[in-house]
Amino acid sequence: MAVTDLLRRACPVIAGLFYIAVVIALNVVFIKQGQNELKPKGLCANNAYCVDANGNDIVTTYGQTWSDAILVSAHFVSLDVGSEKITFRMTLSGIGKYAANLANVTFVAGDVSKKFDITAVEPGLDATMSATDGDPSTFPFDAHTGDALVYAFIGTQAPGNYIPLGFQNVGFTGSFTAKAFIQATDPTPNQLRYSVGVNVSRSATTKLFAILVAAVQWGLSLGYGLMTTDIRFKGRKLELPILAMGPGLLFAMPGIRNSTPNAPPIGTQLDMASLFFAMAVIGLCLVSNMIRFLWEASHPAPAKPAESKKPDYSAYPAADMAPQGYFPASGGADMVIRS
Repeated sequence: MAVTDLLRRACPVIAGLFYIAVVIALNVVFIKQGQNELKPKGLCANNAYCVDANGNDIVTTYGQTWSDAILVSAHFVSLDVGSEKITFRMTLSGIGKYAANLANVTFVAGDVSKKFDITAVEPGLDATMSATDGDPSTFPFDAHTGDALVYAFIGTQAPGNYIPLGFQNVGFTGSFTAKAFIQATDPTPNQLRYSVGVNVSRSATTKLFAILVAAVQWGLSLGYGLMTTDIRFKGRKLELPILAMGPGLLFAMPGIRNSTPNAPPIGTQLDMASLFFAMAVIGLCLVSNMIRFLWEASHPAPAKPAESKKPDYSAYPAADMAPQGYFPASGGADMVIRS
C-alpha cells in the first residue's frame, strides 16, 4: 500500500483523535476555571470576613474590627443583554449577635430592599443593577459592568443604626464569568454604606465556541459556493440534491448561530463577518443553481448517436477467414484462389 493511500485512510482517525483531545482539554480547563471561580474571594481583606487569632469571626471595615456584623455573599444570577440588567443574589449570614438572627434587619441593594424577620431560613435578595458599560455588538468579547449601593440597618428607616458588612464574591463560570468587588465606601460618619461593583464577561469556552460556530458557517458557505462554481464553469449536470442543499443551508444558518450559549440577538459584529456572509454566499449560489436548473430543463441534452458495432471475427479460425473463390483481376487476367 502506498504511503499516500495510508495517509488518506488515516486522516479520519487522526482528525477524530485530535477532536477528542481538544474536547478533553477544554473540559479540564473548564473544570479548573470553575473550581477557581467558585472559591469565595475577599477573605481576610478589607471589608471582608475573617477569623482572628483567637478563632473568633470578625469583619474589618471602616478601619475597625467588628465582631457583630453581617456577611454578604454575592452570586451572579443572570445578564439581560437587551435591557442591560445584571442580577446578583446577595445571601446574608450574621456573626456575633446577628448569627442566626436577622430579625428587624433591613437590607438594601440598589433599588431593592427587604426587611427580614426571625423566620428567614437563608436570608437574601436578588439585586438588579443597570450596566453602565458594555457593548453587546462585540459578542463574544463583550464585558458588562455595573454598580449598586449596598447597606443594612436596624429597623425600617434609613437613619437607623447601620450594620457593618463583610463581602465575599462567589464567582460563576459557565457561559459567563462574573465578579463582584467593593468600589468605595461612604465617607459620611456613622453611615456604613458600600458601593459594590460587578463585572460580567463571557467565559473562555463560550468565546471559543462562538469562534468555532463562525468557522463552521464559513466552511459550509464556501463549500456550497465551490460546488456551484464547479457546476457552472465545468459544465457539469446539476443534480437535485445539490439544488435542495441550498435552502437547507440557508435556513439552518440562524439556528447554527443561535447554538452559542446565551448569544445576544442577531446583529453583532461577528454576525456581520460570519452569518451575513454565509447567507449571502449561499443565497447567490442558490439563485444561480435555480437558473441553471431551469435552463437545463428547457434545453435537454442531445441524444447520443448509436454506436456502430464492428463484426467480431474472434470466434472464427484464421483458416476460415482466408479468401476463397473466383475474383476477376483488374489487369484483365482472372485469378482463382484455392485453399
